[in-house]
Amino acid sequence: GQLIHQRNELENQQKQLCTLLNSSPIEFDENITISLVEINQKIEDHIKMLNDLKNLRLSQVSSYYHTLKQYSEQLEWIPLQSSTVEYLLSKKFDSCLTANCLNEIENTIHDLEIQIEKQRTHFFTLHNQLKHLYERLNKNPEEDYCLAYKTDSENITAFIIKQ
Repeated sequence: GQLIHQRNELENQQKQLCTLLNSSPIEFDENITISLVEINQKIEDHIKMLNDLKNLRLSQVSSYYHTLKQYSEQLEWIPLQSSTVEYLLSKKFDSCLTANCLNEIENTIHDLEIQIEKQRTHFFTLHNQLKHLYERLNKNPEEDYCLAYKTDSENITAFIIKQ
């Protein structure tokens, strides 16, 4: 009775983790005789592996959260409603632990990095055009706020042009 109860508990834990991670529960070959103790041990090992995977993915998702939060603020970007990225930015990390969700988040981060790079390039282009115009007007660009603005990456990020 005790071993059967333990097996049911383990199977419930395994089912919850499998649902969370979009993974498969361990299956046993019905043609092979195996004791309940061994079955419980194999399920426990599988649960440990699933918990390790969950913790690894939670760590990844947490790091992605900080990156996406920064990028979304910088670009004034809002994710689609009910998307994985929206769940992530709402700190619903448990909704983002499947491999497909991680892939979607990584693709979104990549897309936002491309947008940020385009804005940086656009900023430098405008900055150089403005500098060139000031030179043609024989004005001192250092006296103008827009051109005197520092062009190191920290300041560009702060001054980046919103599109």
